[in-house]
Amino acid sequence: SDAISRSMEALMSLSVLFIAWIVFASSIMFYCEQGKWDPSDGRYERGVLYGATEETPFQSIPSTLWWMIVTLTTVGYGDMYPTTLAGRSTGVFILFFSVISLAVPIAVVGVNLEKA
Repeated sequence: SDAISRSMEALMSLSVLFIAWIVFASSIMFYCEQGKWDPSDGRYERGVLYGATEETPFQSIPSTLWWMIVTLTTVGYGDMYPTTLAGRSTGVFILFFSVISLAVPIAVVGVNLEKA
């Protein structure tokens, strides 16, 4: 349609920026939630409530991309979630910023549909 073609430049720019945001935010979340490396088990362990530790599901930046995409789309499977204060705070910021960022391209297409 004509509205989509008029919006294409803005949508492509936003897509590139959004992909960069996803990689950046996943990296930040990984560093907030990775915990400490346990060489005997060969894995990262993070602290949870009351001083206990558990294996973190955020084992690498690519695995954290999964969390980012699930959080961004607000599906929230529950297989990965932050438990540290830094991780939870970062997760809230990432969720709000991502949802607001998704609203911008929708508004661009909506304005162009209205003009058509």
